[in-house]
Amino acid sequence: MNNFASQSDAPSSTLKEEAQLSRKVKIAIRENGHEHTDVAFALVQLGDFYFSEERFVDSSDAFKRAVDIYEVLGEGHQLLTAMAMRSMSNSLIMQGKYAEGMAMNANARELILSYQ
Repeated sequence: MNNFASQSDAPSSTLKEEAQLSRKVKIAIRENGHEHTDVAFALVQLGDFYFSEERFVDSSDAFKRAVDIYEVLGEGHQLLTAMAMRSMSNSLIMQGKYAEGMAMNANARELILSYQ
């Protein structure tokens, strides 16, 4: 008997993972409100998942929402903002939005340098 997952299980497990990550975002919002680090962190995880699935538009959207939250939270969240910006930069570049991605990367770099 073969204990390995069949290839037909892969799409099912991918959908389950996406559903779990989306649910994690919703729970964080319900428990903490829209502008909380837990929400942003869950969005970054969702963005990473989308990126791994080559869903770069969805990935960029999730990272953008995380960046927006970190920016609202302000002081003390610069490095988290920069990390989310770098991830968003990669997603934009993979969409062919090279100039926009490079600008986002430059903004992340400036934020990191200003923090030091």
